[in-house]
Parts: sequence; C-alpha cells; structure tokens
Amino acid sequence: MIFLACTVSVVDQVALARLLESGDYDRHVARYRTQQRRLRDELLDALAASAVGPRLAFEEADSGLHFVLAVEVAGDAAEEERRIAREALAQGVRLAPLGAYAHEHAALPADGYARFVMQYDGLDPKRVERVAEAIAAAI
Repeated sequence: MIFLACTVSVVDQVALARLLESGDYDRHVARYRTQQRRLRDELLDALAASAVGPRLAFEEADSGLHFVLAVEVAGDAAEEERRIAREALAQGVRLAPLGAYAHEHAALPADGYARFVMQYDGLDPKRVERVAEAIAAAI
C-alpha cells in the first residue's frame, strides 16, 4: 500500500491559486524584475566607473540574479581569484570565485581573467557604491 501526503495546507494552496488567478503574482514578478535590473545596472555602472573599470568585463549579465565579473590579471588566474576574494572579504564583501564551481581547474578558460559569480539579490541599493569601492580595492 502506498500512502501519499500533501505537506502544503489547503489554505495555502487556495491562497496561491487566487494569487495566480488574479494576476497579482505576475505583477509582483514584473516589479521585482524591474527592481533587480535597476540594481544590477547600478552595480555594473559603479564597477565600470571604478579605478579598475578598464580591467573588468561583465559576462552573462542577463542571467537572472547574478552575472560573472571577469578581472584581467597578470598572474595565475586561480591564484588571483583566491587573493582577490580574500582581499574583498577583508573589505566586507564576499566574492564567489568561479573556480570554486569547476570540477577541474583545467576546465576554466586560460585567458588571463579571474572570474567571480556576482549575485546581487539582497544587495541594499544604498551600498552599491561601497561594494564597488571594496571590490576595486581588493583588485
């Protein structure tokens, strides 16, 4: 005998159904996308205008709530990723080196760029300039 149980209450299911049927959910998602797009654009502009702006490239900027920050480096990219991440953390900004996501470092491009996954969801718009300054200082 198989016993299946629904862990979502009927009240929650009805509330979600009404939210979807009324169109309120679609409007919420549209507002959120606009808000996050503005935040991303502010962050990209602040990074591009920073002292290290000419050494930066932005990849996959339309990928949702993150983009890839590519930093032109002179030395070993994997080593530079770790160094920049440490320096940024000392400045209060946590960076996620792209190399941390690779199964093998040989799979990463050897093109002279250290890369970081930049998730901006939850970033306070008032702190965008400070985050850009901290990243620039770390680089």
